[in-house]
Amino acid sequence: MTEPTPFVFMPKFATTTLRHHAVAVAVSAAFALPQLAYGQATILPTGMDVKSGVTTFSYPNAATLKADQSTPNSVVNYTTFNTSPNASVIVNQPVGGRALYRVDNPVEFYGRLSATGQVFLSSPTGVYFAPGARVDVGGLVATTLSMKQEDFESGR
Repeated sequence: MTEPTPFVFMPKFATTTLRHHAVAVAVSAAFALPQLAYGQATILPTGMDVKSGVTTFSYPNAATLKADQSTPNSVVNYTTFNTSPNASVIVNQPVGGRALYRVDNPVEFYGRLSATGQVFLSSPTGVYFAPGARVDVGGLVATTLSMKQEDFESGR
């Protein structure tokens, strides 16, 4: 005697939704394949907004963000401050220079950070430096605490 085949009722909207998810996964995989074939994509910080001081940004190459700070103190808000292992953030500061980088999102730093002065990195959602990350700075404070611009500029 054969077992009866179970009957599964699947409404039309459920099968359409499943097809949409399958298409989304296929499209995502297609875009990811070139990165897997040619190495890891480069990730650099985004959304720089200078709030105080003078800092200019440039990209000497596809894997490097260069921040040239020409004032003793600088406050910059970032949307992200993430890097891939092959990426570098280079901060050129005057002697005794200090920079406060406030980040809206969690920081995941896998690359290289170099600065001639002090860097204060503040993200209320967390700061992570991967084991292979390189940090070559005059001083570093990485915190989930927020810092007011006025307090930073006055040295508090």
